[in-house]
Amino acid sequence: ARRFSDLKNISDTIRHSNDEDDHLASAQKFIASELKDYEIIGRIGVGSQGAVYYALHKLSKRSVALKVLLSGPLANEQQRLRFRREIEVISKLKHPNIVTLYECGFISVLPYYTMEHIQGLPITDHVLLAEPTVKECVKLFIQVCAGLGYAHLKGVIHRDIKPTNILVGDDAVPHVVDFGLAKDMSRSGAFESAPNQAVGTLPYLSPEEASEEEQGHDVRSDIYSLGVVLFETLSGEVFPYSVEGNPSDIKRNIIHKKPLSLLKAVELPESTNEYTRSDIGEDLACIVAKALEKDRNLRYQSMSELSDDLARYLEGHVVQARSGNRLYIWRKTLRKYRTRVAIAASFLAILIAGLVGTTLAWQRAEKVAQIAQVTLQLGSYAKLGSVSRDDGRVDHALEMWEAGIEIAELVANPDPIARRLHYELLHCSAELLFKKGELEKATSFCQRATWLATEMLAADPENSEWKRLMGFSLKLRGQMRYSRDALEEALGLFDQAGGISEELSGSHPDNLTLKAELAAVRSWQGQCCRELGWLERADEHYKLEYDIREELLSREPDSADRVMEFVHALAHRAAWHLAHESREHDQAALNRLEAAEALLETHKDSQLFSARQRDVERIMAVIGKNKSLIAKRVAASLDSGDYHGSTSS
Repeated sequence: ARRFSDLKNISDTIRHSNDEDDHLASAQKFIASELKDYEIIGRIGVGSQGAVYYALHKLSKRSVALKVLLSGPLANEQQRLRFRREIEVISKLKHPNIVTLYECGFISVLPYYTMEHIQGLPITDHVLLAEPTVKECVKLFIQVCAGLGYAHLKGVIHRDIKPTNILVGDDAVPHVVDFGLAKDMSRSGAFESAPNQAVGTLPYLSPEEASEEEQGHDVRSDIYSLGVVLFETLSGEVFPYSVEGNPSDIKRNIIHKKPLSLLKAVELPESTNEYTRSDIGEDLACIVAKALEKDRNLRYQSMSELSDDLARYLEGHVVQARSGNRLYIWRKTLRKYRTRVAIAASFLAILIAGLVGTTLAWQRAEKVAQIAQVTLQLGSYAKLGSVSRDDGRVDHALEMWEAGIEIAELVANPDPIARRLHYELLHCSAELLFKKGELEKATSFCQRATWLATEMLAADPENSEWKRLMGFSLKLRGQMRYSRDALEEALGLFDQAGGISEELSGSHPDNLTLKAELAAVRSWQGQCCRELGWLERADEHYKLEYDIREELLSREPDSADRVMEFVHALAHRAAWHLAHESREHDQAALNRLEAAEALLETHKDSQLFSARQRDVERIMAVIGKNKSLIAKRVAASLDSGDYHGSTSS
């Protein structure tokens, strides 16, 4: 009771005293005395929701931002709900461009949480001080789109996008912060505004939010707000309309006033940037204008659409924001593919003329011809790229696939074959770029493939083919995160892919390809768990992989693929045993290694393995290295009884 009284006094004095700094200092001292694991270094800021402190976790030496609801037990229901909802929202979002939650709890009765401390500046200030080129600035916003797009896929709408909530760290990586007003569409009970009350920061509200529509908030509201931030950043702190005066006037401007052209804004005297009209260009100005459409149905419908258009701008391709201008599209496309288009047009004209003349009446022929043309083009680019890849001409393969992707994303084509080819172009590009080490670009293509699969599954949730493709994308994204040592994130993606593969394999028990895909995912799950030190979970996954590989080999004993897959499964089980560093486990590992070695010896000189000699030699070398390790441990144990060493897998 005395402690509650002390807290009540602290809360009352913070909220009501004229000398607010003194009482905030008292509150900081109280928090520091109660939270023993942290060293409170200073206060970052204070608002109606509470105070945020810069702190250092004493044990890990990790710097954090510590947010405390200072009113604690005196907070009203809305404040407590908002604070709790913010914790729940951030905890479900794990993305490199979103602030990370570390822990939460209570300081006596004051709720708190700690999160990643971003040592940086609001995105507008960063651009003003760092003076990046326009294209470098656009790359920052593509990363912001990636973070917000991820949040949207998780059902979270931010609802307070503004420069101070997009912090760019010293590493020039932007992070979205402050989800205090976020709406979690996947759960009931999300923080809601009172009737006829706008949520967010006034200058950055979308027209539907400013007009306080009953159903005003969806992902397109975040797109509009980000469009305002992009306009402000590129124009040098000029807004697309006046945001000064009383709130009613500002809302009226947001709802009704046509936004200023970005090209005109950069020429105004009040612009603080050095960007010119030629720096910005018509394409980028049109992208910003599309994000700022008053009618949300005319805006970009997802963050991925905005991000993709910004990427097309960077690459000099046709942007969706100007796709209604046929002369522009022809000029842009012909400039890049003039020879290829001429040949393809002649070839396709013959095919389409035959199709039209023999199958359909004229009124339907034009529509069918358009669909057939695009589908044929996509198929041609996919095939040309695959041939180039198989011949080792990697760059040419990527050029073919990206040309096909550009066509697929500019022309709305409902044909399921075209959508399937679009996915193939995206996924193959992502795989090849990943192998080349171009991780950032590979990630972008993989995300776009995932979004396409998500869209198709939303329309047809029971479609097995699109479920399988979604599994491919999740697995590839997991491999990308694994390559960055983000093991827990990678495992989460592999778990999702594994769930899909298990469902499909269970529904089609005689499909050996689906079984092999499930085994491959189990292998990745086991590897992540083993490297994380979660040996029991790793054992579960490795056993499942082993059982599937053993069954596949028994059903296809003459397949080189099945032999090599089973050898890898044996090697994984051996590596798991070796991680225990005990005589019993070392003997089990040795048994696995010798079984793998014997299997390879049986097949290595056969015609079956004529094209796999390099793979066989590599895994034989690994087996030999691990057998030598076991021998050294046995020798050492005779003297000391202890086992030490590392494993190869």
